[in-house]
Amino acid sequence: MNIHHAKWAWDKRVRDPLAPYGFAFFCYDSGRGRYELRTATRLFLRGDALHPLPRLVYEMTQQVVQCQRDGVDPLIRLTDRREPVSPEGRFLGVGVSSLDSRWQSWTVTQRHAGGVLDVPGRCLAVLNEGTSMVIDRGAREQYDQFRVRSTGELDVTPGQRAVDWRRAAGIDELLDGHPPLGGEDRQAVGDALTLLVDLARVIAAARP
Repeated sequence: MNIHHAKWAWDKRVRDPLAPYGFAFFCYDSGRGRYELRTATRLFLRGDALHPLPRLVYEMTQQVVQCQRDGVDPLIRLTDRREPVSPEGRFLGVGVSSLDSRWQSWTVTQRHAGGVLDVPGRCLAVLNEGTSMVIDRGAREQYDQFRVRSTGELDVTPGQRAVDWRRAAGIDELLDGHPPLGGEDRQAVGDALTLLVDLARVIAAARP
């Protein structure tokens, strides 16, 4: 999602600019006898998402609360793209796609990038069982680095890693070793992760 988000935002940056943040909602579906991941996503025009990321997560949480009052599935009302989910599908967690990366902000990227291959990104994710993740995706200048930190186990089979990742004891450790995450930027990412925990909890309660 983050790669597609970067492409769309780069292509639209002049005439119809997108916000640097988007949401992803994860479900797992066992309707066909095996577990399969299903996602619903939401991107914003820049003018519709002027707040910093923590405030945007908070506002999304308030919209989910309203969906619960209205008896409406928030993954239908609040998203603009959805994969089909069977009645057996269950909500798994929520994530954020960000074009404010660990290396630079989206504003800086737009000034210096020569194309979409020069656009790095960051993803945050919180799952219902308590796992939080920070995923950093580098661009050409960062040699396409892909770094995953997680508070929960990501190996399907212990000791056999399908993706390279590092364990973190908590949100503070998720952000360690990620310069230049200092000052306001570090605080914003930490606040966003904390608020995503609330968002995931509210969605799980609101879904019919």
